[in-house]
Amino acid sequence: MKNIMNTYIKETTTTFQINDTTIIVPGKRRFDATTNEPVFDYDLDNALLIEAGKKYRESIHFDGEKLIEFRKKHDLTQALFAKILGISRKTLISYEKNYAIPNNQNLKLIQSMIKDETLLEKMSTHFNAPLTYKEMEVIGNIRVEESMDEYSGFQAINEDILISLMLFFSDKGISQTRLQKAMFYSDFLNYKTTGTSLTGLYYRKFPFGPYSEALNKLTDDLIRLEKMTRKLDYLMVSQEKVNLDFLTEPQFEIVKKIKRYIQKNDAKAVSDDSHLHNGWIHTTDFEKISYEFAVDMLDDFLNCE
Repeated sequence: MKNIMNTYIKETTTTFQINDTTIIVPGKRRFDATTNEPVFDYDLDNALLIEAGKKYRESIHFDGEKLIEFRKKHDLTQALFAKILGISRKTLISYEKNYAIPNNQNLKLIQSMIKDETLLEKMSTHFNAPLTYKEMEVIGNIRVEESMDEYSGFQAINEDILISLMLFFSDKGISQTRLQKAMFYSDFLNYKTTGTSLTGLYYRKFPFGPYSEALNKLTDDLIRLEKMTRKLDYLMVSQEKVNLDFLTEPQFEIVKKIKRYIQKNDAKAVSDDSHLHNGWIHTTDFEKISYEFAVDMLDDFLNCE
């Protein structure tokens, strides 16, 4: 922060963008006396951020207490409920204590489950204890054998490619919803043109579009390892430059096209678009989506400028 002797404090309004929602908060900020531009003040800025989070939660009718009530109503431990949601226990605790705000994807899932409790039973039946990425590594050979089918694009999980693509798509910041769709398109377009997926991930039909539990887990791992950082509670931002030399030229052109599409559309638009694909339309809720749907579902995407 600049020398406070060259600054002043005044009442103003500050605009926050949270999960595609604009929140305007009145309050005090510190300004540079020469340029009249805002300057960082931990106490003042943090108070505004807390108030913005409170107003946002009120606007979406979400509060950590509701989440706790729902979890306890169904006799779920934090560890088990976190696995059902595909998030870390630490992330769930931050939601319950109102320390953090769920990103669009997690928020839609939580709201859907609270509104329709049959979703909890469906999800619990299919994967009430999804593996973490590290657990997948421990049982490597079993995972590879399981993944070599139509639901992984006949490809074993490739950690280097997976992480490199995640960092590539998040260099300017990306929400979990848009990251999920960027990876989905990368895998399915590669399958369409080569007969195999890029990463070996499988995706399930979720209310907000194709979704990979492993990808969500790995995001938390990369943040913990400081390869990514979280901004405004819902944006993941890469902390490393990546080299995509492992991609062929046609593959690189495809992921660049996907990146342009992801960057110019918000999470809702990307999620809505994913609902138009046959893979999502013709798959039962929470079941794996077959890569065979890539054959006729993405021509428009391939041909767009």
